[in-house]
Amino acid sequence: MHEVDLTRSAVLERGASTSPSCRSGLKLPPASRRGPIPKSSTGRVDVFRAPASDHGQAFDDVDDGYDGPIYMEIAPQTFSVLVRTGTRLNQLRLKAGRPERLRVESVGVDLTGEIAGFRGRRHAGLVDLDHEDGHDPRDFWEPLRPKDGQLLLDPASSTSWPPRARWRSR
Repeated sequence: MHEVDLTRSAVLERGASTSPSCRSGLKLPPASRRGPIPKSSTGRVDVFRAPASDHGQAFDDVDDGYDGPIYMEIAPQTFSVLVRTGTRLNQLRLKAGRPERLRVESVGVDLTGEIAGFRGRRHAGLVDLDHEDGHDPRDFWEPLRPKDGQLLLDPASSTSWPPRARWRSR
């Protein structure tokens, strides 16, 4: 365990968790529905993040009318990442009114093509989260190629999705 100084750039190692306080806090209006969500770029590089507030009941949730600091658990899963003060990993969604009812839909996987998906390279370089459009995806991702309509994903080989699964085309 060691302290990470985000006033300079810092490397957050894959598989390790860091919990800094955020630079800005929140002052929410009463009766507002809210939900801290990751930026899409955070999800694409597989950085788990979980915001929390003082006296909060759960990660990823902030009470109505909350006025105070926000903390963030950051845990890179696939790649080690470079961050610094001001690196943006999260955003806040505020909503008013009644939420839409969610639909349930089936999702399938097509294993008939040459490439079925991508898996993070096990020994990839460092991802600078503030360097937009500055990384070649081929340096970080390798294609998953089905054979005879099947794809075996080994959870020990990298961070492929879904873990411990064997998919077959139907």
